[in-house]
Amino acid sequence: LHEKADTEMHSVCCKALLAVENVVMINEELHSVTKASHASHGWRLVNFMGRASGLYVFGLSQRPASVDKAFMGALSEIHVGQLSYPEDQKACAKVLGVDVAEVAGLFGYAAIQRNMRTGKITRIK
Repeated sequence: LHEKADTEMHSVCCKALLAVENVVMINEELHSVTKASHASHGWRLVNFMGRASGLYVFGLSQRPASVDKAFMGALSEIHVGQLSYPEDQKACAKVLGVDVAEVAGLFGYAAIQRNMRTGKITRIK
């Protein structure tokens, strides 16, 4: 499928899952259906109304700098592992509230995660 068709299909799926309620939604390679400054209507609805509908959303991406900012700003928790691209490192460091060098230094299975509700940062070696 083409990028526009993928984004439209993702939007429709988002709206359908909002109607179902109390469901887990896993979005693999989220950067392929959103942009840093744009999200489809369905995805915006998930971001702003998903919790109220009992929607548990997981967004995964190897390119977090390309994921829409509304999603990144509404996270309950973030888990970051090794990232090679400096822009992705910067974006994740900003959300985590840590120095970019710390994110750039993640290798193998090392990770940093932050619970956004409590602010607790956990480092996994």
